[in-house]
Amino acid sequence: MGKPLRVRVPPWAQVRNLQAVSVRLASLGGQLALNFQGKNELAILKMEQQNNTLSQLVISVAKRPTIITVFCIIGFIGTPFVFGGLLIPSARTFLIQQYGLLFVPITILSSLLGLIGLIGCWKMRKWGVYFYTAMAVISIGYGLVVGIPGILGYILPLVILGVGFANLKKMG
Repeated sequence: MGKPLRVRVPPWAQVRNLQAVSVRLASLGGQLALNFQGKNELAILKMEQQNNTLSQLVISVAKRPTIITVFCIIGFIGTPFVFGGLLIPSARTFLIQQYGLLFVPITILSSLLGLIGLIGCWKMRKWGVYFYTAMAVISIGYGLVVGIPGILGYILPLVILGVGFANLKKMG
């Protein structure tokens, strides 16, 4: 039996929760492109083989959970405000005086990691949760070391990580 064919389902593909579609094929050569709403996108496929002939192709599609969508949208809206705040000279000067010279580069790094993580979570990719984890470790760690107040800034990323790790099995 050959290697399973691995392709992706776009998160925007219209499906209802989890559904399986079976396609009977006599033979399969090269690549298989599935068409979702006029766009050539690929999906995760599982080949089942009986008596050295391909009998069935099963396509599993997972819909992005609403809570992940909500957290991602909030993050997409909030990230520009973080960068915008760093562009205001008086605010940047105050923050550097309050929390040290590393505040600006660490904030930029953690914001970029968080944004990449949110994009990955939006696309239902495991690497999104891993990038968001890196952001949380850096920002919470730095915040605790220099004494940045604000319990919400520590709890919210942990809640988002909890949701991300709870849905990790649904991600590709």
